[in-house]
Amino acid sequence: DGAGEIVVAGREEILALDANGTIRWRTKGHVRFMTVPTVWERPGQPALIYAADTGGFLMCLDSTGKVVWDVKLNAAASWSVAALAERLMDPALRDRVRKEESFWLRKPQAFASGQLLVIAAAPGAASFRRQFLAAAQDLRQAFVDHEEEKARSGLRSSALQQSLEDSLALACGFRLAIPQDWFIIQGAESPAFIRFRALRPDRWITVHWVDGLDSLAGEASHLLAQRQALGQAYLDTDISLPQPLELDTLRLNGLAATRLAGLWESPSLPGASFLFHAVHVPGARGLSQGRTFYIDAAVARTEGPLSPSLHELVLLVSTFAGTNAEGSSIGPLQPEEEE
Repeated sequence: DGAGEIVVAGREEILALDANGTIRWRTKGHVRFMTVPTVWERPGQPALIYAADTGGFLMCLDSTGKVVWDVKLNAAASWSVAALAERLMDPALRDRVRKEESFWLRKPQAFASGQLLVIAAAPGAASFRRQFLAAAQDLRQAFVDHEEEKARSGLRSSALQQSLEDSLALACGFRLAIPQDWFIIQGAESPAFIRFRALRPDRWITVHWVDGLDSLAGEASHLLAQRQALGQAYLDTDISLPQPLELDTLRLNGLAATRLAGLWESPSLPGASFLFHAVHVPGARGLSQGRTFYIDAAVARTEGPLSPSLHELVLLVSTFAGTNAEGSSIGPLQPEEEE
């Protein structure tokens, strides 16, 4: 369904968990499962999940955990993942695992181009639980970094609309990398914004600006109100949902920025996720008080996973930079050097 989820086989059941470890659903099997659940992502159709157990049963589940079919095979499944993982670890690494000096390793492109395999191993169940809890954030970040690097590689290899970027720098006071498959769908003066769109799946980046410093740009309620007002100005109007929301900080071209993550919906489009940013650029367009920019990145729900589109949006927003009256990018103000 596009959400970040983990599908695992327990002793006698298949479980789906969200990114926080909360169980979304669980389906009981016959006896002990022995294979890793395999997910078949079917374009335009719901995903299917397969797993086999020691009793010789092969189960097929849909993305909600409902059994689609369950058949008896001629032979039972045996241990597979642990043996494969051990073969991918050299003897020195296995020795460090036994001593709890190592817990996980990355194997980029282990079986396919663009793939990342992460192996976590421990000398026992208690050790695994303890080390996994300590390393959970690092494990998640490994996959996030991998997806973002794939997106960066795709952007580096794609053709960008340089002339459009230069025009925006002079006319609107900002630069933004615009791939060839993106196009402008709307521009307005009050409120001042320009809106870009790409298709399959539908995704948007909107840059809105006001002159001066917005002192409330770091507050979630204010950013949500700003996006609500902006959403009503879109030709394809949308509504920002009040929950769930997540506020964090980042840097855009070296300047401090705030980002609000949430969900949106629309009468005419299948809503999904948005990332709404606020950044103040001193000296933008030569203005003495600078300009505050709001960057709205959104994607519509699809049958496939949302993560590649969200990674693309994060990457494109990271190329944002305010510009001066001559169209040159503006970075963070540097302190004056003492004489």
